[in-house]
Amino acid sequence: MSFCDLSNNLLTFDNIIDEYKQIPEIVWQNVQVHLQNGLNSNNYKTPITDWVGPTTDLYYNEHISDYENTMAFWYRFEKIEAFYSHIFNFDDRQAAQENMNALPGVTQEKILYSIPSLTQIDCENENCFGGANAGIFSGDNKSGWSSIRIKSTDPNTRYYRGGMYVHEFTHAISVRPFLERADLSDITDWNSRMRSFHPCWIDEGTAHYAGLTVASRNKSEYFTQRINEIKGRQVEGFDPTNTSDVMGQIFNQNFYDCVGTPIYEAGYSVGLVIVETLSAISGPDSILMLWKLGSYGLEFSKAFEYLYGVSWEDAKPIIAEIVAKTSLDNK
Repeated sequence: MSFCDLSNNLLTFDNIIDEYKQIPEIVWQNVQVHLQNGLNSNNYKTPITDWVGPTTDLYYNEHISDYENTMAFWYRFEKIEAFYSHIFNFDDRQAAQENMNALPGVTQEKILYSIPSLTQIDCENENCFGGANAGIFSGDNKSGWSSIRIKSTDPNTRYYRGGMYVHEFTHAISVRPFLERADLSDITDWNSRMRSFHPCWIDEGTAHYAGLTVASRNKSEYFTQRINEIKGRQVEGFDPTNTSDVMGQIFNQNFYDCVGTPIYEAGYSVGLVIVETLSAISGPDSILMLWKLGSYGLEFSKAFEYLYGVSWEDAKPIIAEIVAKTSLDNK
């Protein structure tokens, strides 16, 4: 079932195992068409307030374009009303914290993370500093935010030059549908519904899929990055080439089961492959429709069948085999 009718260049659950090696090619081609459709549409942009730490030296300064491309990619869904980007180095943590605390309407009750944790203000040195987070405020202020913590040494990887910003903005936009529900009055309500709805792989899988496909400058770069992620994200005690491991450790856990555990890291690799697979079946932005259906209170299995036309139980062994084959190819 196609959620996004771009062309006939989509697979089905009946033929995708035989054609699994075509998935990245199909994903890349369809994402480019869909992204251009978004860029050609009207009113896809969200206003951005871009804050860079006073002593922070950006080794990459095209992040605004990355944010806007992400907005264009998800153009068929609810927009974030405003987006507050924060990019800062270790020495600018205090300034970043002061800036975040001064954002319009911000209280700790309206943000999932504590602001001190977002700035890593308690780090004693750069060894515990870095990474990124993004999200959205609850309540009437449906604005998004990001905290991008960059080290003094340039990592010199393509992902940090584009993909990370797309990834983080996607984290914000993916929870946006939950804020539209009138019965979810505060952050506890909508976060509880969101986390209980979605499985372990979908959080980082959705964001990483967008980060690699939207930010890559060409097909070769996308192919290289996805291989690096698939082979480079090893989780002790989990074998992604084993379908039983995929079924047991990935598909049978929801977010509450896996967050904070090593298996959550598999969302960046196995989750990426799963979302690519679903994209090749139902279109580039179909995964966010799955999130949106969850915001209405549907169980994941019901939302999945409604969107993809097959039951989750029937789809799991097919997707698990694709994960195993793809992981083995890129071991």
